[in-house]
Amino acid sequence: MNERSNAERAEAVTKYTVEIRSINEDGAIRLRDEGLAVAREMGVPGFLAVYSRTGMEETTQVQGAATLLNVEVARAKIKTVLAVRRSSRLQRERMAEKGQTREDFGGQLGSLFGGGIALFADEARTQFIGAMAFSGGTQEEDEEICRRAVERIGLYTDVDPVLTQSVNEEQANDRLQTFTFDGEPLRVSYQDTEHVAEGVECDVYRFEGDDTKDLGIIKVKPGFSTPRQRVLDGDRTIEGYMSGKGKLIITKPDGTIDSYSFDQDTLNFTLNVRIGEIMQWQADTEFPLVASEVCFPPYNNDRYERVA
Repeated sequence: MNERSNAERAEAVTKYTVEIRSINEDGAIRLRDEGLAVAREMGVPGFLAVYSRTGMEETTQVQGAATLLNVEVARAKIKTVLAVRRSSRLQRERMAEKGQTREDFGGQLGSLFGGGIALFADEARTQFIGAMAFSGGTQEEDEEICRRAVERIGLYTDVDPVLTQSVNEEQANDRLQTFTFDGEPLRVSYQDTEHVAEGVECDVYRFEGDDTKDLGIIKVKPGFSTPRQRVLDGDRTIEGYMSGKGKLIITKPDGTIDSYSFDQDTLNFTLNVRIGEIMQWQADTEFPLVASEVCFPPYNNDRYERVA
């Protein structure tokens, strides 16, 4: 029997194995504590989770009035990050760019809602060490909570802090600078905010250098709906899902009803509502809903009629 010395065995271990880094318990607890501190600063309740690169749960914590759905969504974001080693929002954007669907990933993906982030040990983002997720606010808020926590303890993530900051600044100002229409980002200018109904507001924008259409950003609070409106006029009325959770209900002139449901996994959705059809946006009981409306020509008071 050929027995090897300890030195030879040590050399073999060095030669034939690799060291795999992962977030450890201390790191996960620091991320949790910093993430919860950020969530409190931002006034966002929810559920936070940190997992190792091997899929082991390191720590979880509820912040404020979190719901069971927050727990499920956060863990679904973790599933996505662990499967692709990429933050959930970036994975959603990548799939949209490549024309991919969930079927292309054989059931490995969870939620594609922003707020699940990949953790890395190096600035080059090559040493994946785990996943962190928060659920409870908007997808931008969830992502920002995680990003700030990672930044505070000195690790790395693939979420661009400049992009996140610009998104948050835009949200803080509550004004869009651009709007993507037919795949092209277009400059827009805020005009006014209209109170549509209880729990519903609409920010009105014009497209810079284009008087053929205008834009409305419809914001529906949890548990509320837009009025049922019949389209009476206009060349095109294009409704689009932006964020949140809820439904768009379309009633056709013959009484047929089409219902479209949306949540954090919805990628791109627009619908041309025809003259004579009745439309209504309905927010989920626990989550707000944000939708877009592009009108050709620009909106006027004779475009819709409210119906019971």
